[in-house]
Amino acid sequence: MNPALFSGPVRLMAGQICLLDRIEVARDWKTRTLGLMFKDRIPEAYGQGLLFPRCSTLHTFHMRFDLDVAFLDRNGQPLEIRRSVPAWRLVKGPRGTRHCLEVRAGGLAESPPMEGWRFEPVGV
Repeated sequence: MNPALFSGPVRLMAGQICLLDRIEVARDWKTRTLGLMFKDRIPEAYGQGLLFPRCSTLHTFHMRFDLDVAFLDRNGQPLEIRRSVPAWRLVKGPRGTRHCLEVRAGGLAESPPMEGWRFEPVGV
């Protein structure tokens, strides 16, 4: 399912495997603009990270920790994962990127399945 359709927190599944059990969808202006800037860690309210629908480029300006960034196609399937992206970088996804997922460095399994990803609302 298209990640842009979710309004609340989601979990990331690959088949029967839960890769991330809670991710906040960055929908409002403040969350999309500030994201994780100036924070020492991912806030509890964001779960394990932020999903940015309709986004193909991220920056890590003012970040205080490294990120793993997954670039996703229109259906939420991974195109590429960049590991341990440090602060003060502009990170552009590969051709076809429609959504971005950012989690603390090491937050995604070292070799996650690269197909069959799906986002589900938390609590369903």
